[in-house]
Amino acid sequence: MRKRFLIGLALLMVFLCGCEKQDKSMQKALDLRSLLLSQEEYSFSMDAAADFGDTIFRFSMDCEKEENSVECTITAPESICNIKTVRENDGASILFDGVRVSLGSLANGNLAPLEAPWLLCKAMEGEYISCTGRDGNCVRVTYLLGYDDQQLQLDVWLDEITNIPRNAEFTYKGRSVLRASITNFET
Repeated sequence: MRKRFLIGLALLMVFLCGCEKQDKSMQKALDLRSLLLSQEEYSFSMDAAADFGDTIFRFSMDCEKEENSVECTITAPESICNIKTVRENDGASILFDGVRVSLGSLANGNLAPLEAPWLLCKAMEGEYISCTGRDGNCVRVTYLLGYDDQQLQLDVWLDEITNIPRNAEFTYKGRSVLRASITNFET
């Protein structure tokens, strides 16, 4: 009887010790959110690939987030270089010497490629965090944007040490529609 008790006690201690270590990935996501909300502005560069099914469109941009807007300057491809996009709460505009850029939409009309920076900022600052976890030397944060048939999933990989975004992927109904590498992130 005493032997059973000691074995049971030893197993209980093993299980309780295993529960002591907590995954800090949710806290990292919340810390980033707090940092971004405390800033008047922040900036980053994005290299993205939008998957239209039959073609992949690659583009790069420098983005600046201010209180209620994200302004981006396209840096590649060269054919649309220096075109500016401005996304605000009430809509979007694309500006360059009277040229209007239309890149179509992804995810059944729920994501225009040039709106990816706006949605990235919006998600990190306040959208629902579905789950978090470690992925190599990064923390992966999954945000859900919208509902039902219009729901987009946005996965963002944060650097484990600096806690800044490194990569992002928009998924619609299980299919990746836009992937991006994020660099030069400054608050």
